[in-house]
Amino acid sequence: MPLGNVEPFGLSIKKFNKATNVQLALGKVCVRNEAITPDGWKLAGADAVGPFVVPVNELAATTDAYFAGAQAPSEVIMEAGAAIQPGSALKSDTNGDVVEADTLSTSPDDALTIVGRYLGKEGDASAAAAADGDKIRVKLGGLVG
Repeated sequence: MPLGNVEPFGLSIKKFNKATNVQLALGKVCVRNEAITPDGWKLAGADAVGPFVVPVNELAATTDAYFAGAQAPSEVIMEAGAAIQPGSALKSDTNGDVVEADTLSTSPDDALTIVGRYLGKEGDASAAAAADGDKIRVKLGGLVG
């Protein structure tokens, strides 16, 4: 499946606002952008704090004011930004891709950086580790089981 595709179960997709001078690529982590009116969404940076949305179905071009975004509890195809072990909690990196969370601390700030959990590589039913650049299945939601 291509980036930004979603599984048909647990699906939650809505229309979200974004600035018209930025492009949001499929399968990237996005966070709230309070710099535009009305508030919208932008590409997440490293260790971003949620809530999170992932652009799906169609590229959000620079001229688009809105995009379709998946939110928890959706399962989405994303790109691994580094090696990821099976079942790991994920956070965003500087490119809006997902990487393993450093630790599952009980600190509320740490919990708010969890985008979701790594389920497996796309097209691979085994619980295999992902490498940087792999297309992976991610269950969106903070500290999900």
